[in-house]
Amino acid sequence: MSTDDRHKRIFVPKKQAPKQDDKSRYMPSRPAEGRSEPVSRPTKPQPPVQRNQRPQQRDRPSSPQKVKQQSPQQHKRPKQLEDESWAFVVEHDVDDNIITAVSEQQMVLCRLRVKDECGMCSPMQRINIGKHHQDRKEVLHIVGLAKIDRMSSYAVLQLPQVIHHMVLRHASYFLDAFFNVASNISLKMHAFELLPQVGNKKAMQMVDARGSGFESIESLNEQCNIDALQLLSQRFLEELKDQDLQPRLISLLLPVKA
Repeated sequence: MSTDDRHKRIFVPKKQAPKQDDKSRYMPSRPAEGRSEPVSRPTKPQPPVQRNQRPQQRDRPSSPQKVKQQSPQQHKRPKQLEDESWAFVVEHDVDDNIITAVSEQQMVLCRLRVKDECGMCSPMQRINIGKHHQDRKEVLHIVGLAKIDRMSSYAVLQLPQVIHHMVLRHASYFLDAFFNVASNISLKMHAFELLPQVGNKKAMQMVDARGSGFESIESLNEQCNIDALQLLSQRFLEELKDQDLQPRLISLLLPVKA
């Protein structure tokens, strides 16, 4: 073999045998040990609960005291009846001991609880509904407001008579507050035309007959050939039945100022 061939040889080192005293690079994995048990904390001993005794509850913020049941003197009045002292009976329901009535000043329909010792109240009877309990002879307290569509058929029949009775009682007030001062409410309509069966022609006749003012309801009826208070009562009844009816004489003329 030539020297040139020796240089062309590739040197491959031989593997050395592992020494006997060398340890292996791979170690066995650690055996599973699981989670360690939690350390139990000492608990405070609780007193034994005796029979028929509730366990002690945690402190809670104090709640407001319960409102005591209102007595007749403390019964809340509807806002519409705050300034009312008298009313006229429409119906007395003896079974429920409830009166349906109309307040005198603003014609508010209401329901009233009657005292047990009170006897039967007749329609159109005037009763006290004031704020002072000692002044009320028949009424224990005001239950609330009443609606015509929930009234009995008897009460609906009695209501026009009761309203007319109220208007008659305050005839002089309505004469001065309406019939002697009524004027146009628009360019084409007079306030008298709000009354049933009164058109523009009739309203102008009433204005001409009025002059400087009617002396009494009787002279008004005679000169205009109408029943003025009956027509006014009918208008009030229509407005009580239809709350959307505008303009409203109830709002313009009430409360009654005696």
